[in-house]
Amino acid sequence: MKKILKILIETFLKSIVYILSKINPGRYILDELNKNIIKKKEIIVYKDLKLIFYVPNRLSHFRVNTFYTKEPETLKWIDKFKKKTTFWDIGANIGLYSCYAAKKNLCKVYAFEPSIFNLEWLGRNIFLNNLVEKIVVVPIPLTEIILENTLNFFSTE
Repeated sequence: MKKILKILIETFLKSIVYILSKINPGRYILDELNKNIIKKKEIIVYKDLKLIFYVPNRLSHFRVNTFYTKEPETLKWIDKFKKKTTFWDIGANIGLYSCYAAKKNLCKVYAFEPSIFNLEWLGRNIFLNNLVEKIVVVPIPLTEIILENTLNFFSTE
């Protein structure tokens, strides 16, 4: 029943968006909605550091809200870095740990993130935290061998 309701709501919303996209006032409404979604931010304060992240969807909201609990061992590891260490964040995603390492230890960070869907939010979060000079985005996967392969996605969120 829950799955059917979800499908009905998604179908209804897609129909509304389709109709709105076909008329000028509708496109204006969709543009305004999009601007407001992109403006959504959350602030994390961890160990006296303030980090700001864009949260345009449920998944990024979840990632930001589980910053302290999802990978506590990663945070402890980063906390042990010496000042100005170089940090390679492999699978940087939206940049939670890249931004933390860059702010906490003044690290030079190389954020490896092959997902085109994550790169925009990674870049926005770096900019939002004023870390453009500290974090280099590397939009390729880092592997032990050079090869051509397929990057599989489960969702475009």
